[in-house]
Amino acid sequence: MDLMVEDLVHIADTDHDPNRARVRIDARKWVASKLAPKKYGERLDVSHSGNLNLTALSDQELMRIAQEQNGPVLIEHGPVDK
Repeated sequence: MDLMVEDLVHIADTDHDPNRARVRIDARKWVASKLAPKKYGERLDVSHSGNLNLTALSDQELMRIAQEQNGPVLIEHGPVDK
């Protein structure tokens, strides 16, 4: 597999037709991603950096979430806009 990676560099450095080189490199990258996905596959970023708005959830939904998380169940109500 590492020889295939070395081949990518060789193709990029020596092929005079950039379109031909791109197709050859992309084909090898695709094969590498299928044969060794942990090493050469695309990585997905699944991190969460936003806020979770719980005010739109019903009391039942909040209770279910709290019970699933084994956390304390405390529901406080503010003004309700209708």
